[in-house]
Amino acid sequence: MRTTPAAIQGILGEQYDGKLDLSQFAEVASTLVDWVVTQDQRCEIRSNVSLLEKIERYLAAHFYQVADPGYKSLSKGGATGQFRGNDGLIFTSTVFGQQACAMDVTGALAKRSKETEEGSRHVMQMQWGGSNQQDRTIRNYGGNYGSRMG
Repeated sequence: MRTTPAAIQGILGEQYDGKLDLSQFAEVASTLVDWVVTQDQRCEIRSNVSLLEKIERYLAAHFYQVADPGYKSLSKGGATGQFRGNDGLIFTSTVFGQQACAMDVTGALAKRSKETEEGSRHVMQMQWGGSNQQDRTIRNYGGNYGSRMG
């Protein structure tokens, strides 16, 4: 991991209530940032450790906020509060996800977010591995299974 729970807490500020361990969100973010690095065909981001840490930190904050949406508005006197809703899928649903996409100069996160929002059609092939040559067929099963990395 490139980032720390303290760094994530720093950008979450008052939105962090201390109930969830932030390292679990950092681990997920780290895996995704590792994937972003593999998408960097022009080597624009690979060696920029500082930028990778910031993307990871904002992604971790995004994943935290998805798990614990926080308040959209809060009124202490009348004790009313309105939780944030799911304004979009994947990275567009939080300001932290949007910031991570903005910092990703490869565009991989924004592309991944868009693919997931729109849904993507993937074809899965299955092949019989038995010994009977006559029964050996290839079937394509198409469907909207959402997006997958890679």
